[in-house]
Amino acid sequence: MPRPSIILTASATLIALALAGCGGDRPATGAAVAAPASSVEAQTVAARVLPSLVRIRVVGVNPRQGKLDKYESAGSGAIIDATGHVVTNHHVAGKVRRVWCDLSDGRQVEADLVGTDPLADIAVLRLRLGGKPVPGIATWGDSDSLRVGDPVYACGSPVALSSSVTAGIVSNTRMVMPDFFARWADFFAMDGEQVGDLVRWIGHDAVIFGGNSGGPLVDRAGKIVGVNEIGLGSMGGAIPTVIARPVAEELIRSGTVARSWIGLDVQPRLPARADHRGALVGGVTPGSPAAVAGLRAGDLVTAIDGEAIDVRSPEELPGFNRRILIAPIGSDLKLAIYRDGKELAVVARTQARGAALGHDDEILSWGVTVRPLTRLSAVAKERASANGIEIATVQPGGPADSAHPRLEAGDIITAVAGKPVLALKDLPTSGGPVLLSVERKRLRFTAALNPSDAEPPPPPAEAGGAWLGLALLPHDATLAEALGKGTPVGLQVTLVVPGSPAETAGLKVGDLLTHFENEPIEITGTGDVDRFTAQVRRYKAGLSVNLGLFRTGTTSTVAVTLAAQPPTPRRYRDRVLEFSCREPSAEERAERGLSAGQPGLIIEGIQNAGWADVAGLSEEDLLLAIDATPTPTVAAAQTALTAARTARAATVVLHVHRKGHSRYVTILPEWPRTP
Repeated sequence: MPRPSIILTASATLIALALAGCGGDRPATGAAVAAPASSVEAQTVAARVLPSLVRIRVVGVNPRQGKLDKYESAGSGAIIDATGHVVTNHHVAGKVRRVWCDLSDGRQVEADLVGTDPLADIAVLRLRLGGKPVPGIATWGDSDSLRVGDPVYACGSPVALSSSVTAGIVSNTRMVMPDFFARWADFFAMDGEQVGDLVRWIGHDAVIFGGNSGGPLVDRAGKIVGVNEIGLGSMGGAIPTVIARPVAEELIRSGTVARSWIGLDVQPRLPARADHRGALVGGVTPGSPAAVAGLRAGDLVTAIDGEAIDVRSPEELPGFNRRILIAPIGSDLKLAIYRDGKELAVVARTQARGAALGHDDEILSWGVTVRPLTRLSAVAKERASANGIEIATVQPGGPADSAHPRLEAGDIITAVAGKPVLALKDLPTSGGPVLLSVERKRLRFTAALNPSDAEPPPPPAEAGGAWLGLALLPHDATLAEALGKGTPVGLQVTLVVPGSPAETAGLKVGDLLTHFENEPIEITGTGDVDRFTAQVRRYKAGLSVNLGLFRTGTTSTVAVTLAAQPPTPRRYRDRVLEFSCREPSAEERAERGLSAGQPGLIIEGIQNAGWADVAGLSEEDLLLAIDATPTPTVAAAQTALTAARTARAATVVLHVHRKGHSRYVTILPEWPRTP
């Protein structure tokens, strides 16, 4: 998968290998071993949980090379109420374009994303039930009641197979990633958020695989105590319900999670500061509530609203962060700090934190993906304001890449023709040239860009000339010797196009062409057929040429009147449905047994995980009709697809022929926004 995903991609394998090289064979300090769960208990848990399990199939998007590339993935979830809400991971379903859920009663239904929270790696879907009841509902449990050694069960759809349950024990109730994992920080990053800033995972050894992400970790009563997220070798990690449940409930209520921020970077206190408890302030964001309150780097925060604070190790840092994050927005936090041997009291008024990164979008006519700045992304870029639109990726050779000067990923568009850019709608998608005010780190400059919806130019058409209407393969000396009886070298005829000059002259499949205009046809290696075809094309249509022919042991000469080369097959690529097609050549019509007037276009390119791919279209399919309109030509296909796009049709139905069978392929498109 081309996006950060902890449990569903090879990145987990890399981490597991890293662990194996870091003393992974040693027993964890403080780990306990419990007696295996009884089969009766496991069966009871399965009976309670399995009806609520959901296998999730996702088409998601990631910004890449100026476009929101789609990808397919799979994960797990659990139904948590009668209205069909499903809790899962953000990295499973947080960036979906379309999502389907397989339920335990055999139904497959679409679902909608209710809300997502990258910081907690929790997302909530809602099933489109159509008035039918859910097959089961999972019950929340209490993760704070877990102890090392308690039996737990991991539930979900490993490697996207049918739902299953595996047993294990709690190995660690407050698992965090060690500092030396910083080199793999991206594996634990969710859209700019570090999940470990908030989450201490429940470590367990119930077996999980890719596809288990988002599935519930349950206790021996069958209640959810965690949401499985990571796999590290034989160790699994689950987000505890003390975090997952309130996040899921807030997403259901409002579609987002509101959190507080004061602009404070803290870390465990240094060994040199062991003489005093507290959380060490590593830095303060300029202009933030913490800065206004007077906090400085080097301070120790010893209490929040009278609650004592002491962060001695990374395991205690998420608790400190959570204390600030869950404070009501706009509330006054009373902070006790220790500075230069003195105890001080300050008050910091919290502000809305917002997301780490803005929502990704694409501007096809610019060849870019973009995102609005947020408070946190502006801080990361050391900007005083969050005004502007950031360019996330650029299409090589596209309009932005060809701007003057060229635009780059990380550039911030602050104005268009002198008018400030405050939202994506302020960026024109047509017309031109467009004058842009751009920031690139400390640089400020103006750029001119010409938006364009034009497709890249097609490859140049092959030169015209004469045509025989044959498909040929080399017949070299080795093959001639194997056949014996004086068989010469040449070009063997493998297909004769109906109605072609070759058919008119009486050539047949199996004939061997040995001479052209009384000159031997040399077979020297690769490219023999192309050389012969080029030689024929140098002649004018209407001329007669002599071909030396070997057939069933007899040599003869045949005169063939050349015809004009048929037009180069036309092609069309649909950028929204993400497939391309072309008209078959005369040779391909003969190969497929198509008559001259029979409709059909060859599907020749399908974008991986694009809408056509998701619908099940395949390369080499023969496209017969679009929405019941026959497609004998590329122009007919383009007209039908343009009509669907203009109408913003909910479905586009392709009738295709594939390997002796015909079928209908229903594409569920996502049409681009209108300017």
